[in-house]
Amino acid sequence: MAQRAFGKGKATRVFLALLLAFSLVGIGAVPAAADPADDTQAAVDAAQATLDEAESRMAQINSEYEQLTAEVAELQTKIDETAAAAMEAQQAMLEGRAALGQVAVGEYRDGSSMGLLGLILDSKNFDELLRNMEYVTQIMSYQADEVAEQKERKRAFDDVSDELNAQKNEQEEALAAQEAKRAEAQSVVEDATARLEGAQEEHAARLAELAAQAEALRKQLEALVQADAEAFLPVAAAYKLPKETPEQQAHKAAVLEKALDRACAVPLEVMTACGEGIALAAEYAEKGSVLARSDAGCAALFCKAAMQAAGLNVKVNTRLMADKAHADALEARAEQLLAEFVPQADRVYQTVSNE
Repeated sequence: MAQRAFGKGKATRVFLALLLAFSLVGIGAVPAAADPADDTQAAVDAAQATLDEAESRMAQINSEYEQLTAEVAELQTKIDETAAAAMEAQQAMLEGRAALGQVAVGEYRDGSSMGLLGLILDSKNFDELLRNMEYVTQIMSYQADEVAEQKERKRAFDDVSDELNAQKNEQEEALAAQEAKRAEAQSVVEDATARLEGAQEEHAARLAELAAQAEALRKQLEALVQADAEAFLPVAAAYKLPKETPEQQAHKAAVLEKALDRACAVPLEVMTACGEGIALAAEYAEKGSVLARSDAGCAALFCKAAMQAAGLNVKVNTRLMADKAHADALEARAEQLLAEFVPQADRVYQTVSNE
């Protein structure tokens, strides 16, 4: 029995050394707190995906921005051409207006209108009348053509001016769309970056919390080392009790039963702590530093061995118990822990070894 107790204490010390190694590489987690860590990691992953999507969108917006820039440049070329055409039309209109003005002024000064009428009235015969009327008609037609041409020049100028204004409006809209695209791209990336930074901060805070929980687990195991050693003392003392009389035998049996129950309780606590360590190693193998993944695999194997060793110590003590129902319940608890965490430790080892 002393050898069994020593073996149990040795297994506990192996696991304690393992947890001390965990604290050196910065691993920290317990099963009860694994879900929040998963949540923070999921938030980081989601934020990173959002940032990747935002950067992709940024590239698309930049392409659209460049396209708009080219369109604005093309519009500017058209505006320059239209402005030149508008200047030419304006110049032609002004020159035509000046020519008409000169004709009007000349007629006013020279009395051309009255002169043309007099020319007709002064015709000496019918043939001269016809010639004079044709002459007057040509003069009047020339003046009418000048007026029509001036109207056409005015229409051309108005059309070019309208086109120029339309092109300027189109350019202003394109510039506004250009700035909107740029603002959208900047906003998308800044928002995604802020979300990623926030998620990383939350994840870092969670890892710090897990590290604190790991430290608490280490201290718990330190206490279990002493508790494991102390748990054997009542068992050893019970075996030394006298058993000559039926009363002494009954007393010894009762004391031994109680001592064996306590001797089972400590390795069960060790098994529970080992399970927490395996879960810790599993999480770190998935999320921790690549450089420390092998440490996580080793941790899982050591935790598995320590849990199995503690399980053997539970069975050694339950086989000596008189209360078989209670002994079966303790063994069932040990088997439950083994069934839950030993396969998980094997999966961690396989994952790390296959990388």
